Amino acid sequence: MVYIQTILMQISIPYIIIVSLIGIAGNVITIVMLSKRSLTKNFNNCTLIALASTDLLFNLALVSRCLSDLIELNSDIFCRLLSFFSHLAELLSACFTVHFTIQRFVAVKFPLSVFIERKNYFLHYSILTLFILFGIAYCLLLITKNQYENCQEELHLNWFLSDALLSFVIPFTLIAILNLLIIFHLRKTCRNNQQLIFTKQSKKNFLPLNSKRKSLISFDSISQAKLSETSTVTNIKVLLKTKIPIYTFKILR
Repeated sequence: MVYIQTILMQISIPYIIIVSLIGIAGNVITIVMLSKRSLTKNFNNCTLIALASTDLLFNLALVSRCLSDLIELNSDIFCRLLSFFSHLAELLSACFTVHFTIQRFVAVKFPLSVFIERKNYFLHYSILTLFILFGIAYCLLLITKNQYENCQEELHLNWFLSDALLSFVIPFTLIAILNLLIIFHLRKTCRNNQQLIFTKQSKKNFLPLNSKRKSLISFDSISQAKLSETSTVTNIKVLLKTKIPIYTFKILR
């Protein structure tokens, strides 16, 4: 059993280092690419840069932890710093993900609010700053109020529950609720658009039928008028033919 654990430790540490290095490279490229765009015009880029920065910090802390395990570094200060940065990255990543989901929900629910939010860029920066300050204060209290032995943290129950609530339960619940609201709103708008398209098509189909009916009615009236004209003309001709012989007979007498 011990032999299997040692093999798993030897395999897991290089694996974690390789995956973390790939994540570091990807996050650096993301930060560089998004930084080239204007942050005041598109606040989603600012939130995505903050998310990439927190993921970069977490990957750096993870690589440092793996290297410290390989060289068996058991410095108390170093272990507390690693714990601080890892907890800070987890907490800020959850907060920034919630903030980005809120922005997406507002953009879907109120599309015209995007033009208003461009003028209120100070609000977004202040929210991100408050998240960072809160995360730093919380993580400092967490590493000072708990103990570390052999670079392994031993959290008290209240700190463990608070860390689980702030880093996972509350953000995951908010993200799930907001995504469900986005899905319901998109389905509702799709149904409304389909109804509008159906009503427009029905109106277009109804107009040619009315025009055909009107043309048939006008054609019937015209034909009736022509028939009446022809009948009157024929009647006049018949009368003229009948009167002419009578007149000639009188003259002969």
